[in-house]
Amino acid sequence: MQLWDWAEDGQSYGLEVLQLARSGSQWELIRAVSTRHQVITGAQVTAGLTAAGFAAVQRLTPKESGHPLPLWVAVAP
Repeated sequence: MQLWDWAEDGQSYGLEVLQLARSGSQWELIRAVSTRHQVITGAQVTAGLTAAGFAAVQRLTPKESGHPLPLWVAVAP
C-alpha cells in the first residue's frame, strides 16, 4: 500500500510504503518505509542531463516508448 502526501505548493510529496500481510481475518503491518521526494519538471531533467555533459538529450512520451512514464535518452560523454 502506498500513501502519498503532496505539499500544498505541489513541489514535493511524502511517500509512505506499507507492507501488509493477512493474519487470519485481519491485516498485519509488516514494514513501513517513509521518504520525501522533490518534484522536478521535464525541463529541469533535460537541463541537468545537459549540464552533466550528456548530448542529444531526448524526452520520449509513453506513446513513443511504450513505458507508462516519460523517459529520457541521451548520449554519454
